Amino acid sequence: MTPVHITSERLNYADPDRKVFFDGGVTAKSADATMTGQKMTVFLLPRSQSKEGTNPAMPGQVDRIIAEDQVVLTQPTRHATGEPACLHVGGRKVRPDRRTSQHF
Repeated sequence: MTPVHITSERLNYADPDRKVFFDGGVTAKSADATMTGQKMTVFLLPRSQSKEGTNPAMPGQVDRIIAEDQVVLTQPTRHATGEPACLHVGGRKVRPDRRTSQHF
């Protein structure tokens, strides 16, 4: 499991959907990547699939993050800009759409 630290101006959480909505100057940092944007939706794994199990006190494990509006992704070997972008945290894959430019 790779920890992801996210900061923003606003946060809303929908537990039944296992989604966290961040808005306003969002920054998501992990050990080897930083992604910024104005909006991000974090999809958590179902509690039954999370390493934390079904403990409701634990925050959950991130499956993927979708960033929108002025997206910048920086990793040690690449830099990408555009929107939207989807970062699959477990597999370390980035799926930009056709409007994204990448610089390697």
